[in-house]
Amino acid sequence: MYFCRPNPKEVKKQNVLFEVPAMTPLMEQYYAMKAKHPDAILLYRVGDFYETFGEDALKTSAALGIVLTKRNNGGNDIELAGFPFHSLDAYLPKLVRAGYRVAICEQLEKPSKGKKVVQRGITDVITPGVTTDDKLLDLKKNNFFCAPLHFRMRTLEFLLLIFQPENFTLQKVTLHIYTN
Repeated sequence: MYFCRPNPKEVKKQNVLFEVPAMTPLMEQYYAMKAKHPDAILLYRVGDFYETFGEDALKTSAALGIVLTKRNNGGNDIELAGFPFHSLDAYLPKLVRAGYRVAICEQLEKPSKGKKVVQRGITDVITPGVTTDDKLLDLKKNNFFCAPLHFRMRTLEFLLLIFQPENFTLQKVTLHIYTN
């Protein structure tokens, strides 16, 4: 029995457990990239646009206030929301501030007439809690970063970096843990 899309010339109908709907090569590549970061919104570069599909498109459309549309994927429609690649600096902070983890998938080669799908790869993953990019931080408020140093017996030491609007402070913090 086959669990994937079989070649109809090679397989008799009674040997197929279930059929997987046809998918375009672009969407096969998209789902392979999405599988690497299933909990992130995948901004998938297609030409001059970053596109999102399915559940990611629904979230992106709502968070950014952009149009939700559909794309034909081998005979089946899938939700689509996208924006021009040069607008990334405007839209990425909105997604991160909305609490989303975002994976950026870029084209790693130039398109050519002989290729159906260009090579792509995840070039960056941005999370709300781990960023030092000025474009993503709210520079009017304090931003905190913490790094553990030591945990010995009942003492925890860590570094606390506080980015303030005009300067930053680095402090070593020691916590003593007491139990009854």
